Amino acid sequence: MTLDCLSRLRPGPPLRHLASLHTQRWRSRRRRWCIVCANHALVDGNKRLALGSLIVFLGINGHRLTWSNDEAYGFIMAIAAGELIDVPTIGLRIREATDPI
Repeated sequence: MTLDCLSRLRPGPPLRHLASLHTQRWRSRRRRWCIVCANHALVDGNKRLALGSLIVFLGINGHRLTWSNDEAYGFIMAIAAGELIDVPTIGLRIREATDPI
């Protein structure tokens, strides 16, 4: 979509649809991220991969994590151990621990 096309957008259902689509994409990415963390994609390093991909994903989308190393470790370990499996709760905790760049 070019900038010219963006200038023709009017408030109304199409923009609400875009906001809904954005929310759906975040949910989908959050689910995929949880799968990387909890499953065994690699012989070793799944948790590091999960944390690194979360940091990169947030950075690309204009956010950064505000957790300390210990808080991030506890969060990742809780997911990997199956103690934290509810995707909306995981998303809420991530949202609470991010700031815009």
